[in-house]
Amino acid sequence: MKKFLVATLLLIACTPSSYDGFRREGEGLAYALAKDLEKIETLEDLKHVEGRIKKKLDKLTDLMIAFERFNQGRMGDNVPEGNTFISDKLKSQMHRIYAIEGGKEAFENIASESLQKIQLNLH
Repeated sequence: MKKFLVATLLLIACTPSSYDGFRREGEGLAYALAKDLEKIETLEDLKHVEGRIKKKLDKLTDLMIAFERFNQGRMGDNVPEGNTFISDKLKSQMHRIYAIEGGKEAFENIASESLQKIQLNLH
């Protein structure tokens, strides 16, 4: 029980508390993920970094869920628009990975738990 309480407190302490904080953390995670994907040229390369990509996707998923909870009480607030350069870069790298033979299936397999978590937590 003590470990659970400590883990919960750490999670709360590490969660951003503003739109700008969520944006900065999300951009950092998306950039790191795009950089990992940028290095992948073959299906073997993708399989080699599967664990690292999965961890980053999990962190990004947790951040998206935390943002949704943060934003629930702020329906009237306008979410500031940010620069889309990093998300465009990530999207471009994902399209490139999908073009590798077997890449689409492998990436979808890596991302499946994160997608399920999103579906369960964001309605």
